[in-house]
Amino acid sequence: MIRRWDVIIIGIVLLSGLALWWFLRPASADPGTGSVEIYVNGKLFETADLSADREIPVQSGKGRNLVRIRDGRVSMAEANCPDKICLRSGAKSGAGGMIVCLPNRIVVKIPETLNEVDAVAW
Repeated sequence: MIRRWDVIIIGIVLLSGLALWWFLRPASADPGTGSVEIYVNGKLFETADLSADREIPVQSGKGRNLVRIRDGRVSMAEANCPDKICLRSGAKSGAGGMIVCLPNRIVVKIPETLNEVDAVAW
């Protein structure tokens, strides 16, 4: 049998969880914010803004890729590597997102910004 105080306690716990989720959710969860970094052979090739739609051809000593930024998300549109795993990795938009083409030695990543919450100590 559920009593009045049981309902009040359950409501407080649910509201506390919702408030905690609201304040600790990542700031970059919204697509289109931030930037993307493209590395070739471990060296920074280009930094691009996620808010501007564009395609970036990337040539390495091993092959050629096409990085596509569209609707605040970055993806690998074309690659001449043999396995094509980078094409199947999908579009990324959140901080820490990464696309790697190992055969062509190309890494596309969305860096974490300094204003994001990494941990909370009470």
